[in-house]
Amino acid sequence: MLPISITPNAKQKLKTALQMHPELGYVRIGIKGGGGCGGIIHSLGLDNATDKDQKYENEEIPFIINKGHLMHLVGLEIDYIEDGEDKGFVFRQDSKD
Repeated sequence: MLPISITPNAKQKLKTALQMHPELGYVRIGIKGGGGCGGIIHSLGLDNATDKDQKYENEEIPFIINKGHLMHLVGLEIDYIEDGEDKGFVFRQDSKD
């Protein structure tokens, strides 16, 4: 089971992206950074799996997450918004206050 949630808008955009790039078989969810003032930056893209990845499937969308990034992604929600000229994926992390 995928440890994150994905909104219907984001699922549709990801399905379309995979159809346009069949040579890349997965949606990769990851992080960049993790130290200092900048904190963690979430990343999303199309990629092929490696032996360092955990594979998931959610509503026919194949996902991969680097096993070392997994603990930083639990509780993440991925959405896709279109608000005027602003369009793109948005990441929301559950706060555990």
